[in-house]
Amino acid sequence: MKSRTLYIIILIIAAALLIIAAISLASSERGAEQGGTGGGSGSQQQSGTGNGGTQSDDNQQGGDNSAPPPIDGGLADDAANPADDVPVEVFSRAAVGWGSGTNRNDKNQTVDSVNAQAKYEELGAYFIFPDDAGKIYLTFDLGYENGYTPVILDSLKAAGVKATFFITSDYVNEAPDIVRRIIDEGHTLANHTDRHPSMPGITDARVRDEIMTLHERIKDEFGYTMTLFRFPMGEYSEHTLDLVNKLGYKSIFWSFAYKDWLTDSQPDPASSLTKLTDSLHDGGIYLLHAVSSTNAEIMDDFLAEAKAKGFSFELVDVRLGLVKPAPNAPVETII
Repeated sequence: MKSRTLYIIILIIAAALLIIAAISLASSERGAEQGGTGGGSGSQQQSGTGNGGTQSDDNQQGGDNSAPPPIDGGLADDAANPADDVPVEVFSRAAVGWGSGTNRNDKNQTVDSVNAQAKYEELGAYFIFPDDAGKIYLTFDLGYENGYTPVILDSLKAAGVKATFFITSDYVNEAPDIVRRIIDEGHTLANHTDRHPSMPGITDARVRDEIMTLHERIKDEFGYTMTLFRFPMGEYSEHTLDLVNKLGYKSIFWSFAYKDWLTDSQPDPASSLTKLTDSLHDGGIYLLHAVSSTNAEIMDDFLAEAKAKGFSFELVDVRLGLVKPAPNAPVETII
């Protein structure tokens, strides 16, 4: 009887021990599961914060030197996406001096202009309109007044031709009456910077200042909003093309130019007229300088001969579908 009782007690104790062990094991597994989830979350948060901090520190210390900084005035999106898998497009800051070259295709277009157009149109740059059959885009650079711009304007008016005039602040200071005439006679007024610097060699902030100082002045004094820009001396970089485009401007280069700007060494009028007419090509953007006595002398004949060859003269901003405000009308800034 005692043996049987002892045996039952031992069984009860063994069962109790098994129950206690099972409870203990279950508790340990729950603790490990909770601890693993919490630890993983903490580790993930720490790792994410650490990586973000490192990335931010690198940027503050110039770790991403190639990325173009935003220009003052909100040209870049303030809510930048920091995700690592979002590509950042970086443009070269190397200075390039534009020249349209002399090699021509079977349409008499300079090959360099056609190639540059294909390469840089996405950055708002225009060197030629290669598919515009029978159209010419006549442009003039106005750095200062030499007495010939009114003569050229008379020729344009007589021929019923409109052109684009790229001006600087110095020109506005010197000849505001001619600026007003350009606008009133339906030509396009365009931006050639405030002080005519080489744009690739200056800071982003000054790029904006060079363009916007003149932009705001023309808007305030003449009620006119400019939309076209030309780089001084034709010197640009991919980076500055991008900056100009972000300011709402289109960069206008050329597919024809010649050495007409030296006032004390002007080219022969007859040979110059031949050069201009022999170079006519579809979609050509002509760059001429209004300081040239030769250009003033041959303008009537050039316009007549171009028309006789089947060409018509168009405005660049009209071609691009940009709104040109009427003279003296209230305007809204594009910037």
